[in-house]
Amino acid sequence: GMVKRGRGNIVFVNALNCLTALDIDSVFQGTKSFLLVFGESLWAEYRRHGVGVGVAMVSGIEGSESYEKKLSDVKRQIVRWAGASMRPQRIVREALEQLDLGECVLIPDGSLPINRANFQMGLAVRSARSPTLTRAFAGFYRWLLDGDEVEQAQSTGKVFEIPNPASEARRAS
Repeated sequence: GMVKRGRGNIVFVNALNCLTALDIDSVFQGTKSFLLVFGESLWAEYRRHGVGVGVAMVSGIEGSESYEKKLSDVKRQIVRWAGASMRPQRIVREALEQLDLGECVLIPDGSLPINRANFQMGLAVRSARSPTLTRAFAGFYRWLLDGDEVEQAQSTGKVFEIPNPASEARRAS
């Protein structure tokens, strides 16, 4: 429909750390890495048809269930103080403003460009192809992600579970 109309926008919401290995949530990281390249590919494919596609790279969406479960109260305060987390309304507003400028990788930011700097560091780590840097960044995110969901996964030795609606339905019956 958007191609026929010659206008429209699609914005994917992604994790800013999608370029970094994370040894406690591999499936999540893999899907987020995919989402970045998928969004960039759609941007390249559909922009000539008047359809904007962007990938909003966010550190934390204040109030979201995932954000609340993966970071403790203290770490959420640190991230908020650093300007890396934002209210959903601000993320959407800034992402759409950047999309209107023709950008594909959308990085909503506070008064300090902490999110842009974080994304650039992720790109540098990927480019360096250094196992030491990869482990260091994975360690930083492991330190940062200390919420109940992460603690439970680490204490049981299980990775984060991906809900399977079919299994849930069988268990309920």
